[in-house]
Amino acid sequence: ASGLCLAHYVSGFDTSVVDHNLDGSNQYGIFQLNSAWWCDNGVTPTKNLCHMECHDLLNRHILDDIMCAKKVVSSRDGMNAWGSWTQHCQGRDLSEWLKGCNI
Repeated sequence: ASGLCLAHYVSGFDTSVVDHNLDGSNQYGIFQLNSAWWCDNGVTPTKNLCHMECHDLLNRHILDDIMCAKKVVSSRDGMNAWGSWTQHCQGRDLSEWLKGCNI
């Protein structure tokens, strides 16, 4: 449920979204993963902690996006790495995101 809430607020579930930051980095895909830390866009300096090209986050195959987002979640900031998580999802009843999923 937390991933669904996050994806809704950061990208509107659009896998092709690229958002540009003031520091020159970009955020990519359904989870808006930052090129300074998580992927390599071939332009800006990066730690590339997910060991992937940023353009791979822009297609409809989201398993690699999910695996990278899991790395973000297991990092020091966890879900708080996303401002949209703390603003819209954290501490809220997220059960509505799972309605109809038979989980």
